[in-house]
Amino acid sequence: MDHIRRHCPSLKLFNCETTTIEVYYCKDCDFQADLTLLLKQHIEACHTIKKHKHDLHSIKSYICATCSFETHFSLKWLQHAIKEDSARLKTAEDSTQKLCTWHKCDQCDYKSKYKHSLKIHKTVKHLDDDEIPWFYCPKCSYKAKHKSYLRSHLNFQHTDEENIKWFECNQCPYKAKKKSNLKKHVSVYHLEGQSIKWHECDHCEYKTKHKTDLKSHINARHLGEDDITWYKCKECAYKAKKSFNLKVHMNAYHVAGQDIKWFECKKCSYKAKQNSNLKRHIKAHHSDD
Repeated sequence: MDHIRRHCPSLKLFNCETTTIEVYYCKDCDFQADLTLLLKQHIEACHTIKKHKHDLHSIKSYICATCSFETHFSLKWLQHAIKEDSARLKTAEDSTQKLCTWHKCDQCDYKSKYKHSLKIHKTVKHLDDDEIPWFYCPKCSYKAKHKSYLRSHLNFQHTDEENIKWFECNQCPYKAKKKSNLKKHVSVYHLEGQSIKWHECDHCEYKTKHKTDLKSHINARHLGEDDITWYKCKECAYKAKKSFNLKVHMNAYHVAGQDIKWFECKKCSYKAKQNSNLKRHIKAHHSDD
């Protein structure tokens, strides 16, 4: 330090230990900051428009296409646009619901926007077996009440792995043979709580992510004996409150061995008629592998 003073006596020196931080002042108000970056941000946010007030046509404006809203800041315009779009979409959905021509079933509370869907519903739910135009599988004894069910069966049971049309999850390796199964997977594993549309029971605290599960819950838990929709076995007196239980019963007691879809263990010769039984087997005998 003394060396510098000897050679540059006119140079103003400072002591880092005692010199205070330099303060930058705004020329248009009392704002002050110790960083030029903060001062620039303040000027852009608070004084950009004021400084050009005499020449407003040179400032870019962002104007809403559906109302009188106008701003000089793109972020505020974007926030406004998103809010307007959400309100407009809700109004459109409400109007669609009111204007929609519903096709109602004359035998139950079912209704649909599409006449074709109502026709399928009546065939599946209200026709006697001898009135149904059955669709038969060419490879096994399976028969379906609608051709779409037969297509699903063929895709599930009789299509080689490499030829199956898979519905793949874009967030994980999961894939499904049915689009509805993929939707269920996404709602269970990839949707945050606030994004989930819950289906709540009117009789208890039960809620589910799937409308069909709610119907099954109400049918099994809250309906009187006479109001329950029973799923009846065509081969014996068995009946169930859930279609899944009827399928399990049919598979266990009335399906020929060659027509059963077996769930086979990849680590031993065990096989099961139900996937849940295979999972229990793996957990009990192969969990340490």
